[in-house]
Amino acid sequence: DVLIPELNQLLKDYAKQNQVEYLDYFNAMTNGKNGMQKQFTNDGVHVTKEGYQIMINMVKKVISEISN
Repeated sequence: DVLIPELNQLLKDYAKQNQVEYLDYFNAMTNGKNGMQKQFTNDGVHVTKEGYQIMINMVKKVISEISN
């Protein structure tokens, strides 16, 4: 159960070291138990339309920030 947060931290550290943006989709959709909230998944793994909307909003925000 700890593997997802550990992997995400490695990715976050890598992004910071290489000066690239890191979008933390996991923390945006987590249920607090290393899984996604029910409205964001049908099977605990694959993202629903609502989950993709969260991701789209995060991408748009970062694009807006780096474009200014």
